[in-house]
Amino acid sequence: MEPDMCIQMLQELGQNDVNVSTVIMDNDSTTVARARLELQVKHQSPLSAGSKSNDFRIAAAVAQKNLGHQYVIQKSQESSEIREGTTYKTCVDLNNNEGDMENITEIPPPLRKPQSTPIVHDQCTFVYFDLETTGLGKDCEVTQIGAYASEKSFSQYILPSTQPISPSATAVSGIAVKENIMFKNGVQVPCKNAKDGIETFITWLKNFSNIVLVAHNAKFDSNVIIRAMHQVGLRASDFIIGFVDTLPLLEKLFPTESLTNKWIL
Repeated sequence: MEPDMCIQMLQELGQNDVNVSTVIMDNDSTTVARARLELQVKHQSPLSAGSKSNDFRIAAAVAQKNLGHQYVIQKSQESSEIREGTTYKTCVDLNNNEGDMENITEIPPPLRKPQSTPIVHDQCTFVYFDLETTGLGKDCEVTQIGAYASEKSFSQYILPSTQPISPSATAVSGIAVKENIMFKNGVQVPCKNAKDGIETFITWLKNFSNIVLVAHNAKFDSNVIIRAMHQVGLRASDFIIGFVDTLPLLEKLFPTESLTNKWIL
């Protein structure tokens, strides 16, 4: 109710000697303040502001008065049934349809945090690899894979599908893309899309067994190559048994040296 309308109504009721004890209206402090000032109402109790929730409470109280406490219990049960479905229905577990049971998805076991485990040196093939990427973000894409093992080498340029190559990445690797053509230090190089490029790398890896990928700062490279394989429908665990990071090793051997850009595979 608008303040002017409320004040006018109260004034007319007062002129007709009508005693107003309660006014239910929107929670409007302006209307209440004007009523106190213009009608000289000194106490809050004769005038109180209401709200929609107040209307619901009053309606519920009236319904409970007329229908008894069973009304509130009934509404409570109805609301529970809406939230929980037929969970509380009598004999609900005896009425299950076998066909419905087949559609229930089994909850997978919780993922376990990867653990570092010793590697038997003479039973593994160590493949030394390095990646060039579009950047250093978690969603970066591979732009080149280089690898070496048992006097065999591998190199493949990969055209990124969604991520542009950042200027800082180009400054380090020399790789750039212009109009879907890949360049290395300004010279065009042959490249493959992500799926074909990763599958080509996997085909090369199949020349070896019990593969351990070795990288400098493997914490970054391992995450990138695993994600790249996953995005093309492959699981890294089907082809490799683990990773080795040379960065902690060199930090231990050369504790006083700066190893950020000094060691190159």
